[in-house]
Parts: sequence; structure tokens; C-alpha cells
Amino acid sequence: MLDDSASQRHAIEQEDKNNTVLTHGPKQHPIIVDLDGTLIKGDLLVESLCQLGSRSLPRALRLLMAHAKRPERLKDEVSKHVTIDAATLPYNEKLVTWLGERAVDGHPLYLATASHRSIAEPVADHLGLFQGVMASDAQRNLKGATKLKAIEGEIGQQSFAYIGDDRSDLAIWSAASEIGTVNLRPSVISAVNELRKPRQTFDFTQDSYRNLLAAMRPHQWVKNLLVFLPVLAAHSWGNMGLLALSLLSFVCFSMSASGIYLVNDLADIEDDRHHPKKQHRPIAAGLIRPQTALAATVVLNLASILIALAVAPSLALVVAIYIAATSIYSFYVKTKPGIDILWLASLYALRVVGGAAATGIEISSWLLSFCVFFFLSLAAAKRCSELVMYAEKGRSVSGRRGYQIGDLEVMTMIGVISAYSAVIVLMIYTQDPLIRQMYPHPDFLMISGIVLLYWLNRVWLKVRRGEMHHDPIVFALRDRKSHYALGLMFLAFAASTAS
Repeated sequence: MLDDSASQRHAIEQEDKNNTVLTHGPKQHPIIVDLDGTLIKGDLLVESLCQLGSRSLPRALRLLMAHAKRPERLKDEVSKHVTIDAATLPYNEKLVTWLGERAVDGHPLYLATASHRSIAEPVADHLGLFQGVMASDAQRNLKGATKLKAIEGEIGQQSFAYIGDDRSDLAIWSAASEIGTVNLRPSVISAVNELRKPRQTFDFTQDSYRNLLAAMRPHQWVKNLLVFLPVLAAHSWGNMGLLALSLLSFVCFSMSASGIYLVNDLADIEDDRHHPKKQHRPIAAGLIRPQTALAATVVLNLASILIALAVAPSLALVVAIYIAATSIYSFYVKTKPGIDILWLASLYALRVVGGAAATGIEISSWLLSFCVFFFLSLAAAKRCSELVMYAEKGRSVSGRRGYQIGDLEVMTMIGVISAYSAVIVLMIYTQDPLIRQMYPHPDFLMISGIVLLYWLNRVWLKVRRGEMHHDPIVFALRDRKSHYALGLMFLAFAASTAS
């Protein structure tokens, strides 16, 4: 559930007023800490499954179905295929700081988690705070009463404090002398309050609407303006009915694209956490739970197909193909050098096809050819900017992309040739006798080609200098000269159509 509801926050604050803060306790008072959703801002099993799925979706589904009723076996099998870097995990800094202070005071600290031991032990080693680790293995799922039994076996019958985040922790809180909580659901808060024990909270912001919207990348919706190209190319921009259909097509592609971005970030979560910029994305930073991202993906994609069906069955088919193609890209194609950028260029072309399907306008081969070359160049620019960044940091490969630093020259060649090919297609288009009959002043279209050539040259200079944002679309949105170039191209197009 998203945490932006003012009424929920008010109810939680009211219920917390009667809670006593966690006391420091005697010197040998053990403090037991949960991992998922407590010490870190995430669920490592779900993250591990997403990582495994990004490498081999059939294997991930096979393991999930085979061990769905035995979580200990599922965690053990998944741990054999996935490695989590404890140093890059999004920690609950408020809790980590507090635990460090308690360690200085002499409290023994223990990590007790339902996550697999192969994950828990590296976390404990990284933080250097815990005297012992209790975690799941192939024989037991350390949760609820099973975790309580493990705690009692580790520290005996002495009093202890326990910090957790879930309803399954109620059995442990009942046995603890003091309790700590993190981001409790309202339904669990009432049960915790009934225990009437000293309590301290270590909440952090998660699953807010603002963070979810950021993870959906609304700035990337500008790519979906391509759905309006068929209407513009057909000189039907004055037809409000066609523009309305194009707008609905834009909404469909924007919703489905946002859903796929969420899936893509889940698949890339480990790689993003090693990236200097992408580590701040909401999912990688633990600001959005994997479960929330998956639920939002289903809702967004389903809604986009339903809206598309209401517009035209052909649009629904194109949107469905787009969703399938982007999913295949996220889980398979993006790791295949060379194929990945061709796939990306085809996804851009699908947006144009979608706009045509929504309006019933037939699109020309000129338009599709231009889009493929233009966006192939931008896709190559994106990969090259990543390679330049990794080269500066002394890394030999580009994460999961499958590229090596030595590929930089070849990728630059592909990108520059594609850029010039796009401009050549546009220039030839402006000289086609049939096309020139459609424009009162067709020579003004040449200006658009010249401005586009300048902009693409500038993009590639920025890429090779290491001055390009890892996404050329974001660069264009923030770059003032890009705004001027777009304005000039629009004015040239308007002048060519003026009667």
C-alpha cells in the first residue's frame, strides 16, 4: 500500500503517541534485528528472483513453481544462481546509525532473517556490527515461530529487544522485552500496540506516489510523441478527431512504457546499484518495493491494452506487441550486443505504427526508414556514453549490456553512419516529386535536414567527450541548444506548409 495517505499517517501518529521509546537497557541486553524491510529497504528474495529472471526467465519460473510451497528450498536454490553485493544494498541509515551507537554502549547485536544465509552473512560482514547471524538455509525458513526458536537457541532465555517490520514478527515481539518497528502497516500497528511494550520506530519513506511516478520515468513519455507523426505527415494536424485518437495512442504507449521501465529496473537492480547515476533510481535505492513495482506494472499494461481496445483493435494489437517486445528486450535482448540497438530502433518504429493504427492513416516507407536510422543512432549513442563512462572508471565491460570498452570505436561508427543515413533519407524525401507536391514551399524542408545534421553532430561530439547524459532523450530535454534546434525544425516545417 502506498504511504502518501494523510489519513493513514494521522492514524499511525495517534497510535504511536502512547508508545515508549526503546530503552538502552542493561549492558548485556541483546538486540536482534531483521533484514528485509528493516535493516535494508527491500525484499532480497524478490530481488533475487528478478535478477535470475533477467538472466534466465524459464529457470526462475521453474524454480518458483517447483518450490513455491517450500520457501527454504526456493531461497536455497535461488542463492546458487544469484549474488548480492552487500556493499551496494540500500540500508536503513537511521537504524544502522542507532545500532552503531548501541554497539558502542556494549549491547550484543544479532542479525536474524528469513533471507538465505548466503545473503545475510555478507551483510553482517559489511556492517561489522553483529556478533552472530541467524538465517534461512535449505532445511528451515527462519520466519515467525521458527525465528523465535533460533533466537532462544542463540541467546538463551535472557530478555532481548527485537526490531522487525512484518506481521510474522508478532510472535517474536510477544517474547521480547522491548521492540523496534519499521514501516508497519496500519493493521499490524494495532496488534503491536496491544502488546504494551516499550517501542521505538525506525521508519523510512517507501512506496510514495512521488517515488513511484519517478520510477515510471514520465520524462521518457516524450518518445511517444512519435504516435503523432502519421497525422503530421498526412497534413491532418487540423483534424481534431485524429489528434484525439493520436492522444489516446500516446496515453497507451506511455502507460505500457512506464510499466516496462519498472520491470527493467527490477531486472537491472544489481547493475544499477553499481552505476554512479542509476543507483539513485527509486527501485535500486529501495524507495519502491519490488512487489509494488510488479503490481504497478500489471495495472499499467492492462490499462493500456484496454484503452487501446476502446480506440481500435489494431492499436491494441500493436500495443500488445510493444509490451511483449520490450519485455523480451529487458529479459534477453539487452545483453546481446548489436541486436539490442536494432531492437530499440524497432521499438521506436512501433510507436509510429501505433499512431497509424489508431488513426487509420497509412504510413510511408520514408517515415519508417527515417525513424529506424535516427533512433538507431540514438541507441548507439546511449551505449557509447555508457562505455565512455566505464572507460573513465577503469572498467573493462559495461555491466549486463554485453559490450566491452574495445567496442567503443565500432559503436561510434554505427551511430554516426546511422545519423547521417537518417539525414540522407530526410533530404531525399524533400526532393521526391510526389512529396514536393504536398508542400507549398518544399525547399524549407531542407532547413530541417541541415538543423538535424547539426544536432546529431553535436550529440556525437558530446558522447565522445564524455559530456553526454547516459540517455540522449534526457540530454535533449535539458539542453538549451537542443530546444533551439527543435524550434528551428518546427518553424521550417511550418514554413513549408504555409499557403
